[in-house]
Amino acid sequence: MVYLALLPRIAVILAAGSGTRIGCPKAVLEVHGYPLILYPLAVLSIVGVESFCIITRRDLASRIKEYASRILDLYDLTVVVNNEPERENGFSLLLAAHECPWSLYELAFISMVDHIYPPLLAQRVAMTSSNRYYVIGGDREAVYVDVEEATKLLADASMSIVKLGKNISRWTHIDTGLHLARRFVVEYSYELLGRPYRVALNDLTSTLARHNMLYLADVSGIPWKDIDTREDLESIERGSSRIVLDTVREWIGWRR
Repeated sequence: MVYLALLPRIAVILAAGSGTRIGCPKAVLEVHGYPLILYPLAVLSIVGVESFCIITRRDLASRIKEYASRILDLYDLTVVVNNEPERENGFSLLLAAHECPWSLYELAFISMVDHIYPPLLAQRVAMTSSNRYYVIGGDREAVYVDVEEATKLLADASMSIVKLGKNISRWTHIDTGLHLARRFVVEYSYELLGRPYRVALNDLTSTLARHNMLYLADVSGIPWKDIDTREDLESIERGSSRIVLDTVREWIGWRR
């Protein structure tokens, strides 16, 4: 059962990447007949999100508005253009903090556009967020992803994340690409970094980890997958990761 009252009302979707490795921007990549951007939008609307803010490139903004209108007729949608996508996804999140309808202390979902996950994963992340500053959904097993390419998390017994990165040698969980954060914490982490021109999301979260402000929501056992390459797309549509797609589509009700 999904407990709507526990879940945030707003979600930020980071969708400004060029998708170089897969050959097109991931937001508009079709996964089993639907643009990838529709998966997080549909899943998070199921769990009670009422306001969506998508950060994307100027050349994608109109297409994304058109796609989102297919399923978000009753919801508030804001599309924010990132005119400097080379400044990385941490900069996109900062744009969200400045331009989305996201109040200072309010928790918001933050979803990477290239991750597919079911509503249960979002619920599990949200139920771990009480009195937290920034929470990352982490999976101990990460059965359907390339662990070598993934962001790794090292959490202690209190569920605080003490270190993260793609190349750390010791880790406990894999980042699922679904986070929860309060707006002021996003802005504060950028100040702590010294306001660099380029800022990856991992830079912001690593800074929070060093200041004991980053926490883990354990979502182990819930199927999810990221889409980075054509091999990933093949796997989720017709290969060993198809269970992720089937699980999500059963929730959403897409039968194509």
